[in-house]
This record gives sequence, C-alpha cells and structure tokens, in this order.
Amino acid sequence: MVLIVIYAIVEISGAHLNPAASIGFFVANRMLFNKTFWYIISQILGTILASIALKSLFPEAMTLGETLPSGGIMQTIIM
Repeated sequence: MVLIVIYAIVEISGAHLNPAASIGFFVANRMLFNKTFWYIISQILGTILASIALKSLFPEAMTLGETLPSGGIMQTIIM
C-alpha cells in the first residue's frame, strides 16, 4: 500500500510521507532547510487533521486502527 501511495504522489511532493523522509532528503543535501521545515510542519498538521477526522468519524473506536500486539511480551519483542 505504501508503494502505491509513493507512486501516486511522487510527482506532487517527492513522496515525502512523513518527517523522517523529509529529514533524510535534507541530510542527503537534496532539500534546503527552509523547504524541509515547511514540509515537516505540513506533515504534522496533516497528521493532526487526519486524526481529528478519524476520531469524529469513528467516535466509538478506541484504537483507530492502531497496530497492537496480540501475543505475550516475549512473542511481541521477538516479532
């Protein structure tokens, strides 16, 4: 799914899906600080707005699609 999203938005945003990608581009000198800063601000605001939208659409959901371990602590650590 992530690969499909990358291919879908690569021409628009360079496939910066999260701040880690933007920081990686900055560290590799492929992006200026000013642009990196605004990308990260936009990503954080987008995440907050998406979370608010999900919470308003599914108010009864406690985890909202969060990945939670289903096994014991050792199985979780090993996996």
